[in-house]
Amino acid sequence: MTTNRPVVGGDTTVVVEVLSARGRPVENLPVELSYEGAEAVHALTGATGRVQAAWAAGAAGERKVRATVRRLPTTYLGVRVPASGSRVAVAGRRTVREGTARVIVRARPQVTAIPAAQTRAAGRPFKVWLTTSGTGHATKALVRATLYGPFPSAADSSCAGEKVALSRRAMIVGDDRVRVRRISLRAGVYRWKVIRPDDAWNTARTTCTRPLRVVRR
Repeated sequence: MTTNRPVVGGDTTVVVEVLSARGRPVENLPVELSYEGAEAVHALTGATGRVQAAWAAGAAGERKVRATVRRLPTTYLGVRVPASGSRVAVAGRRTVREGTARVIVRARPQVTAIPAAQTRAAGRPFKVWLTTSGTGHATKALVRATLYGPFPSAADSSCAGEKVALSRRAMIVGDDRVRVRRISLRAGVYRWKVIRPDDAWNTARTTCTRPLRVVRR
């Protein structure tokens, strides 16, 4: 049994393959696939010995998938399922094979830098926070922020190129905000590019903030 790496808003896909002891596909065997919190799928194995099912991945977190193969001849025990959590029940010359797998539906977290899309005075130090929200699990991530600028106007600003004013980073656990060193900027328009890497529970996320204006006072 194999699964994809589902993400919130996508699908969880599971494939079960039934092979004979000689490694050949076994056709027309009834398979039940169940996904925690969803309706089970019933199907027969095809010419490739496979059955596939998909469910909507509506919320982040850990889910259990169970595959049950029925009417399996006793000579056909090559069902690809995890060794742990599997079970074989013999009934005459036929068996029932069950296997389970753990699936993690990954979240799509949000990251940003504060302040952003505000106006600050040139030459005056101000505080900066890096924030994460919507994470699927309280995992630790090294969040990196790069401030691009100064640009002459908001229309000319971007989160790319050689105009790098400074960079900051912080280790953030789950949904939180962490203050980094104060910064002081000269007049112009800036943008933060904030990056959170992916992990087992979350997808990678990159944010380019709206323009931060620094003016002479």
